[in-house]
Amino acid sequence: MTGSSESALVEQPAIALLTELGWQTANCFHESYSLTGRDVPAERLYNLGRETPSEVVLVNRLRSAIVQTIAKNTTSAALAICCCRS
Repeated sequence: MTGSSESALVEQPAIALLTELGWQTANCFHESYSLTGRDVPAERLYNLGRETPSEVVLVNRLRSAIVQTIAKNTTSAALAICCCRS
């Protein structure tokens, strides 16, 4: 890797900034998109729950974070209604 590579100029500074802001980052180069991971050696198996690499929003994690945030300031009945809608 050279000092003028895309990784050095864009990716690594972006990862550092997101980490500094409290975001969790992951290297998904070896992510498996199959349900079982049969196509990836066990030591490289990593699955974020995406079906394709073009899914940039991890919906299950986003939904969980929203529910946790709402739950802090909401009654359990209102939270149950919110969680049941898709």
